[in-house]
Amino acid sequence: MQRGITAFLPLYHVQRRWKQRRAEVLLPLFPSYIFVRIALRDRLHILGLPGIVSLVSFNNVPAVVPESQIETLKRAIILGRAEPHVYLHSGRRVRVTNGPLVGLEGIVVEIKNRVQVIVSFEWMARSVAISLDATDVEALR
Repeated sequence: MQRGITAFLPLYHVQRRWKQRRAEVLLPLFPSYIFVRIALRDRLHILGLPGIVSLVSFNNVPAVVPESQIETLKRAIILGRAEPHVYLHSGRRVRVTNGPLVGLEGIVVEIKNRVQVIVSFEWMARSVAISLDATDVEALR
């Protein structure tokens, strides 16, 4: 806490390799974002701090993250179970990046415990639904 502002910067551990050595470094889970707890009347004070560009807002009202989600995020970080991942949603085109289906492309149709991807084989006019881990696909533009 600095200047009466409670801030939270979620960091995760990652192994990096430089030349012949490996190092564990901490990186921001959400680059360019920091969570702050402030009263709405203090937002101009926050915007005056060095390095602060803006507050995430919707219809000119700063976004509110429920305390329960912040606490869940903190627990996941402490347990070493948080790392960044591409945001996936239904209808998004993806490519399989891991496992025996590497290179296949499809469309995400459902996300629950696993990502359900529809892969189409155009040369035979058939499609197949495949269940994958979210970490085994990358979003395409």
